[in-house]
Amino acid sequence: MPNDTWKLGERLKQVREQLNQNQDSFASSLSVSINTVSNWERGLGQPPAGKLALIRDKYGTDLNWLISGEENSPSGECSKVSASRKALDSEKLRQVMMCVEDGLARHNKAIELDKKVSLITLLYEYIIGTDKDIDTELVDKYLNLIT
Repeated sequence: MPNDTWKLGERLKQVREQLNQNQDSFASSLSVSINTVSNWERGLGQPPAGKLALIRDKYGTDLNWLISGEENSPSGECSKVSASRKALDSEKLRQVMMCVEDGLARHNKAIELDKKVSLITLLYEYIIGTDKDIDTELVDKYLNLIT
């Protein structure tokens, strides 16, 4: 049975192919090597949160779909207003921040500030975009992506 990393890799490949890009041009657009893209697509690694955010920003890809497989498919164009462009829900953001801190403490992990900001941003956009509540399982899934 394919693991989550492999599934993420398959979705990254779909994004790249829908953009009519080869691995070399896709890698160049993300400032990574072709080997890195190849490894991601084969499930031998995962893009860091910052690269996932770059794919979202550069290509309008739905992060919910890219990470979890939920939603329709990547569009190649931004067809929806992203969660970051909607009004900020300060209570949900506070909940995400608290859950991230709890998750880091629970796993006895420390991460760099930029990674923590990316993690909070990804989780916030996910819960706003899907109308789901934040929970420990979701935080753990995203923590595994960036650590």
